[in-house]
Amino acid sequence: MTVVERGGSVRTKPVANVTGNTLKGFIRDNVATTSRIITDENPAYNGIGAEYDGGHESVCHSAKEYVRGDIFTATPLKASSPS
Repeated sequence: MTVVERGGSVRTKPVANVTGNTLKGFIRDNVATTSRIITDENPAYNGIGAEYDGGHESVCHSAKEYVRGDIFTATPLKASSPS
């Protein structure tokens, strides 16, 4: 799972079980409560918006919806420099 701050940091963790508890736990551990959460339509994310000042928005990839205004999940990442 990856959380991305637009124009900011990226945090990634492999998850064995893609459940609501796992996904929402990772979000809670890594995202400030002042944030807005943007995801795809996976029902595992249901309810997370109540915990965040910006709420929760989603796009429905299964209906071929990928962008709605500023709601999208495909955020370009900055290339990292080789060490």
